[in-house]
Amino acid sequence: MSQTVRVLHIDDDPDTRLLLRELLAEVQQPDDDPQFRWLEASDVEEALEQGGAAGVDVVLLDNRLGAREGVDQIPRLRAAWHCPVWVLTGAPDRQLEERTARQGGEGLLAKDEVMLDGSRLRSWLVRLVRIEQPAR
Repeated sequence: MSQTVRVLHIDDDPDTRLLLRELLAEVQQPDDDPQFRWLEASDVEEALEQGGAAGVDVVLLDNRLGAREGVDQIPRLRAAWHCPVWVLTGAPDRQLEERTARQGGEGLLAKDEVMLDGSRLRSWLVRLVRIEQPAR
């Protein structure tokens, strides 16, 4: 029986949410282990409303959420779910990396790295799960 990992992607851009969801769906096979269950929200409030019932194993958080910065929302997400929070950004830099760590996030992930293709996204998620999560 394969492990199911619930990934919550929070991004205010519906095109980015659609692209990542479709990239993963293109490469995920029924017999893959782990299986990824993709959840998504346009902002932190929506995520907290919908994700609480489903539970979450890892959060991918866009750093630009309208007027807010996602990195500042990490404590709220960590309080709701005791899981890794990774910040997705189009412009990774040392300052943002340090702020992410101070807020309790695991680190940064450059959007252009995960948006290249579904295999890259899936490989990254598998590595993340193997590193961050104990076997169930």
